[in-house]
Amino acid sequence: ALLEATRSLLLLTGPRAPRLWQAVADVQAPTLLLHGAKDRLVTALGMRALARRRADWTFVTYDHLGHIPMLEAPDRVADDIEAWMEQHVGEHVHQ
Repeated sequence: ALLEATRSLLLLTGPRAPRLWQAVADVQAPTLLLHGAKDRLVTALGMRALARRRADWTFVTYDHLGHIPMLEAPDRVADDIEAWMEQHVGEHVHQ
């Protein structure tokens, strides 16, 4: 898992970065990104770069959580996802 995470981080800064940013630009679906501010694999700097490129996406930062906020604070994350889904999908959330 660490190797996969390292590879994905290299995509942000390595020679393939333009391909990654093009893929980000091509996403047309509503998108919610969750980030733990104490994440040591995906830095706040990387998330801010992504936020600048996709102002239409929703970013939620958890100040005291790390790389896997959904395991560290599952109820809080579930509430945030449900609220976002209600806003972006509406009545289809509970079907």
